[in-house]
Amino acid sequence: MTTGFEVTATDPRSSARAGRILTPHGAIETPAFAPVASQGAVKALLHDQVEALGAQLILINAYHIYLRPGLETIGAAGGVHKFISWNRPILSDSGGFQIYSLSPLVKVADEGVRFSSHLDGTKIFLSPEDVVDIQQSLGTDIMMALDYFLPYPSAREKMAEAVRTTSLWARRARDRFREKETPQHLWGISQGSVYWDLRRQSLEELLEIGFDGYALGGLGIGEPKAELLETLEKSDSLIPFILVFVIFYLLIVMPQKNRQKKHQNMVEQLKPGDQIITSGGVYGTIMGVQPDRIELKVAANVKIDITKSSVAVILKQQQQPEVR
Repeated sequence: MTTGFEVTATDPRSSARAGRILTPHGAIETPAFAPVASQGAVKALLHDQVEALGAQLILINAYHIYLRPGLETIGAAGGVHKFISWNRPILSDSGGFQIYSLSPLVKVADEGVRFSSHLDGTKIFLSPEDVVDIQQSLGTDIMMALDYFLPYPSAREKMAEAVRTTSLWARRARDRFREKETPQHLWGISQGSVYWDLRRQSLEELLEIGFDGYALGGLGIGEPKAELLETLEKSDSLIPFILVFVIFYLLIVMPQKNRQKKHQNMVEQLKPGDQIITSGGVYGTIMGVQPDRIELKVAANVKIDITKSSVAVILKQQQQPEVR
């Protein structure tokens, strides 16, 4: 099937329009809402239910699927569409959001991103080229270039550095993508928060590099609504009639941000004697606590070290002695 984007209707009185994204797994009529299925499934819903709600596209997270179940497993199944039994278009997020959501476990450099796995603490380095390779291996219809995502609010000088890094990575991702013969899309993600001059710079640099679509990233994470809407309107005027994907995390990131705060508060309260379950399903009793790690007793004479971030639930807390 031909890939690309076409405008199917416009409104002469406004910038409103309708369009069609053409992908290897079918067309997506725009505007469209893409439910988040980070690990290949929309939580609490069957694929049939997602389709019945009118979803034409789902969004998976390349970082999470790269860690588990891994590219070898996905490849053996014939690609991510077959692995999750979804025969409609899939967009894969690059992992840039994890720079934001897993910030204590991430180090950013011009070369790429170094993660500590949130599952077991394993050190992982990903370059912009690696992220393109991973998404191509998954076989998703729309791939996103690696971007540098900062929280709101962030100091202007830090946001300017994020824009510089995002453009640097975007060019490298585009260059790697052009080495491949694939019908997949590669989209660039702009940054800049609500600093309009930085947002404009980011968009102009992405337009110069050249992508199949452009995303407005780093929005809907706590900035004033008036500034959010102003940024959207100005961005629309800068790139009319080009495929734009607004990465809104209004219903995605904000609840996750609240969960992260609760999780961080829980982690800060960990102490020896607490009984916990990790995100990987390991049960044990905390024997020792370090700044970023804990020693966990999982059986008689068996202890393991894990990252604090991998603790999912405290089953039973050791009671502090009462002070009289």
